[in-house]
Amino acid sequence: MKKKSLPRLMLITNQARANAPLQEIVEKAATAGGCMVQLREKALSGKNLFELAKELRKITEPHDTPLLINERLDIALAAHADGLHLPETGLSIETTRKFMPNGLIGKSVHSLQGAWDAEIAGADYVLFGHIFPTASKPNDAKPRGLAELESLCQAVQIPVFAVGGITPERTKACLNAGAYGVAAIGALMQIEHLESTLQSFHQVLEL
Repeated sequence: MKKKSLPRLMLITNQARANAPLQEIVEKAATAGGCMVQLREKALSGKNLFELAKELRKITEPHDTPLLINERLDIALAAHADGLHLPETGLSIETTRKFMPNGLIGKSVHSLQGAWDAEIAGADYVLFGHIFPTASKPNDAKPRGLAELESLCQAVQIPVFAVGGITPERTKACLNAGAYGVAAIGALMQIEHLESTLQSFHQVLEL
């Protein structure tokens, strides 16, 4: 998938913060369009994660919504996902590419060096954060902020997604810093506000 067709909004799942089944949330997001979905449920067993991945794939595929699996290459392959999102340490991009030559491969990074390494290794995009305070990482170091985001965006040629405390109201600042797109967790896990939140994201991202 080339940059020109890469959605600029990424929904990252988190069952613990969702107030409805993930299947319902992903259905609404896929129907609205303009996003991709990263299945990231580290608390699930491999079997349950695989079953959920298959269900989400059935939902996303008719809408041409890219589905990425976090870290688990075996499940990404078995569920026929569109790609894999890698943590900063672990399976390499080069190894992943051997199994998913046409897949979308992204990587979480927390430094300029990490972004450079990911770009050289052939990542399709990097996810950088956390940019703002976030409930997903309450005990982490202070947010990296917009200045670091801007420096990183200027240093690489591949798309950079900002993550961490992302809301529609904060998205424009990330784009102004050079981000290609944004990734959201908490903002997209409340189903009663999901439609309006997606519309707000789309307006800022001009989707």
